[in-house]
Amino acid sequence: ILLDFDNSTGEFSNYRLLDFPEDEELGLFSGLEYSPNGEYIYIASWKKLYQVEVGNLDLESGVELVGNWTFPTDGDIGLDYFSHALLGPDCKIYITPGNGVNYAHVIHSPNEHGAACDFEFRAIRYPYAKNISSLPNIPKFRTAEDLCDLTSSVDEDAMLDRGVLVLSPNPVDDILTIEHGLQSRLTERVTITNQMGQSVLQEALTQSPQRIDVSALAAGLYFVTLQRDNEAIITQKLLVD
Repeated sequence: ILLDFDNSTGEFSNYRLLDFPEDEELGLFSGLEYSPNGEYIYIASWKKLYQVEVGNLDLESGVELVGNWTFPTDGDIGLDYFSHALLGPDCKIYITPGNGVNYAHVIHSPNEHGAACDFEFRAIRYPYAKNISSLPNIPKFRTAEDLCDLTSSVDEDAMLDRGVLVLSPNPVDDILTIEHGLQSRLTERVTITNQMGQSVLQEALTQSPQRIDVSALAAGLYFVTLQRDNEAIITQKLLVD
């Protein structure tokens, strides 16, 4: 059954029915997922995978078989039938089998028609057999227009300004290089404390990378903290040889 949904009113309309003929090889219809562009529906049964055109539910012209299950030949006990289907954040559709199987199947290009969708049987081999047929929940927060845009939705400058700290070398014996993502201001500084929480060295942050002489510090474990307005932003462990 396929219905149109009005997102503004919550109303359903345009009832359509796709009625597959009885086929013992179909088994149970257990997975269904839309292509990212919304033009196709992929229907997974035990032994067959179908691509259905949303705008054409005719069995002859709008439905195409794109995948077949084959019996395991590598000694696996479980039967990796087609089961749950889920669109991943990389805009590929992942199809998991049932219990006791260490494989998963992948539709690499679900926006493409027919065989061009590039269905790969047993595309992923797990290191061990899993005991459930479900997939992780992957909520779709993006709109249909940018569903496959995998660029970060967080401002990178804002992420850097929250604090990124790279210490090298670590362990160190004389000169420590600090790389950070803070926007340097006079109120920003780096503080090195010992295991007792005592400050043993402080310097203003003026650039990145920044070199600091730690040769006077005794060997041991220290903590390097980036601070702004006397507030700790990020802390990393440092070993001094």
